[in-house]
Amino acid sequence: MALTGHQYVLTQGEFEATVVEVGAGLRSMRCRGVDVTEHYGDDELPPRACGATLVPWPNRLRDGRYEFQGRTLQLPINDPGTRTANHGLARWERWSVEDQRKNEVRLALDIVPQTG
Repeated sequence: MALTGHQYVLTQGEFEATVVEVGAGLRSMRCRGVDVTEHYGDDELPPRACGATLVPWPNRLRDGRYEFQGRTLQLPINDPGTRTANHGLARWERWSVEDQRKNEVRLALDIVPQTG
């Protein structure tokens, strides 16, 4: 099995895309066999969040902190090199298939409540 779990290959006309189970990321997209996005192999992890679904927030939260409704909240630091909470909570989770067709896959993830 690929490092990013099940690979969903979708086709529509001259386009082909591969969406992955782990992180619901876009591993590749091609038109007429030509890459139109950055891509990575099925034996690799996505480099630098390539094609990642970044939820519930993109980018980095400095020191893993943010304010909401007058309260300062703390998330786990998952990028110690930059002291940040990086790219949400879903990047390394296995997403479930809700629906799959030749040209569509609908993935879902239940993010359970947690500190921060």
